[in-house]
Parts: sequence; C-alpha cells; structure tokens
Amino acid sequence: MKENLKKLLKSKIFLALTLSIVVALGLTSLSVYMYVSSGVSKLDLSLPQYEQIRKEVEPNTPNDEFETTGPINQDVINEFMKLYEKEQKQLQSNSAFDNTNLEDDALRLTPETQATPPTQ
Repeated sequence: MKENLKKLLKSKIFLALTLSIVVALGLTSLSVYMYVSSGVSKLDLSLPQYEQIRKEVEPNTPNDEFETTGPINQDVINEFMKLYEKEQKQLQSNSAFDNTNLEDDALRLTPETQATPPTQ
C-alpha cells in the first residue's frame, strides 16, 4: 500500500494534475481579485443586488441607427451626417483621461438616461 502511494506521488501524471489544479486556482483567485478591486463588478447587472434594476431595463428601446442597406441619395447622406455629428459631439465632450467617463451615466447604464458629458 505504501509502495503504491509512493509510486503515485512520484508519477509525472500526478504531479501534472496537481500543478494544473494549483495554477487554475491561483489564476481564478487572481482574476476574481482584479474583478472586484478594479471596480468592474459595479458595472455587472447580473449581480443579485441589482435584481430590481434588471427588471427596469427595457430591452427594446429604439436606437438612432443608420440603415446600412438601401439606396444612396442626398436624403440618406444628410441623415447619416446628422447621426454622425451627434455622436461626434458626444465623443468630443469627453476627456480621454477623466474618471467620470466610467460612471454609470456616461456609459448609459442607468435606466432612461442619456450619456452626460463629464464635468471639468
């Protein structure tokens, strides 16, 4: 019995399995730590404490999207330019290195809010 245990402990397969389990546990622990400490977990609506907010989310809200198929004429180009300029203004109002870009309102994560430019 002791000899079988010694052989098992010396075998390469046992060492490989043990090492892979330890590495998997270590990487999983590291990723969960980074997920919580970086603040990304605050954006996750699948967390149990956000159950009420999930109920308030409307999945079929209309978006200002450009139709990618169809004829190309001056009306279509004008519509595209209008949508493009709207998005461009919104992007230019954000500072690239401002922490407020990651707030819920700026990312449009709160119900019925439009993206708000950060305060400077």
